[in-house]
Amino acid sequence: MISPNIMLHLISNIFIQIFDLLAIAMLVFAGLNLVYKFFTCKKMKGSYSLTHKNYHLLRSRFIHRLILAFDLFILADMFKIAITTGTDELLQILLIVIIRTILSYFLNKEIEFHE
Repeated sequence: MISPNIMLHLISNIFIQIFDLLAIAMLVFAGLNLVYKFFTCKKMKGSYSLTHKNYHLLRSRFIHRLILAFDLFILADMFKIAITTGTDELLQILLIVIIRTILSYFLNKEIEFHE
């Protein structure tokens, strides 16, 4: 019989891996989508039709996807905090969460500025 503490630890690790993988998948998707949209602009008279409006739309969508990825990473870090026992590890994870939260905040401000 597996003890409840070990079971909780295993389940938490599964959730951590799932959220980390989802965040990485979102980052890859956002980057590939941005590159695809940029290079598939219709050619008009020998130049790309990437207008100022289209540029800001692409940038806004990319930033929204980055924020979602950061939120998923933060969620995974919160699970790590829940199962962490050492104070050194806890401080490192908290520092990472604070940095990611600050990045998300400023990315949101960037979107609000351009809308």
